[in-house]
Amino acid sequence: MNDLVKTVLRERDIEFTKTKLAEIVDDIFGISCDSIDGKPMDTSLKDERCFQCGSTEFESNLFEPEQLTDIEVPVVTHELWKRLSGKEKRKTIERQLQKRKYI
Repeated sequence: MNDLVKTVLRERDIEFTKTKLAEIVDDIFGISCDSIDGKPMDTSLKDERCFQCGSTEFESNLFEPEQLTDIEVPVVTHELWKRLSGKEKRKTIERQLQKRKYI
């Protein structure tokens, strides 16, 4: 996916730092993931908030110390993405980049 994003941006003469490019790929990566329980994956880190207090600040202002907890994590698959042709993947990436105003 990283290479396709770079190609789409390069063809439009759009350049980002390596760090920003990594953020962009992370932001749209969910499009390559299969739905889990009928819900699409959201890999963006925007609006990351505490479920308890709504804060966007972490670690330095925790009310209680962090604790390790066992959780069950679903398996993320990419079967639908694998079945897309290169052209279909590219179009999907272009739509997401436009939707998020990167292009």
